[in-house]
Amino acid sequence: MWLVHDEDGSLQSADDIYLPIDSQVYGFQSNGDTVEIYEVYKVSAGTSLISLPYATWNGLQGLNISDTPLVERRKDLRGHIFTGQTVFEPPYVSFDPSLESVQKI
Repeated sequence: MWLVHDEDGSLQSADDIYLPIDSQVYGFQSNGDTVEIYEVYKVSAGTSLISLPYATWNGLQGLNISDTPLVERRKDLRGHIFTGQTVFEPPYVSFDPSLESVQKI
């Protein structure tokens, strides 16, 4: 887990770093008597940085953290397309049309 002090509130300086969707990198910014904490991640290496509110802290109310589980907070994959395949029984064989070859797995 990383907690990074962020003066501008967006951690855009980390946009060229791949922060996987399951990473636990949080930025925080002070606004008067309140500290705002937000989580940052990317859906995949080629996408832009996503920043979501996570918690707040102040002297009167203390720390107020989101109750929503990590996988629920990050379920919006922003249009990312996954490819996959299933195999039924050994020997497992896959075919990649771009390589025009068969690979045993």
